[in-house]
Amino acid sequence: MPQPFQIDVNHDPEAEVWIAHSSKVPGLAIEAGDLVTLDDRLQQIVPELLEANGCAAGPQKRWTYVLRLSA
Repeated sequence: MPQPFQIDVNHDPEAEVWIAHSSKVPGLAIEAGDLVTLDDRLQQIVPELLEANGCAAGPQKRWTYVLRLSA
């Protein structure tokens, strides 16, 4: 079973965007106007960043994450 890691997601009401970052995924700092779009972007970029940084999971391996939301 893949090891989960945490991605923190915060809402910026002034900019009207959701922002995701994680100390476990080097280089991750993305934003989107809604959570569905943010999740779509995470599904695409996280495996690429993990592979680029030589982490255990890459685009061909399973991975999972836990979102911690704060508004």
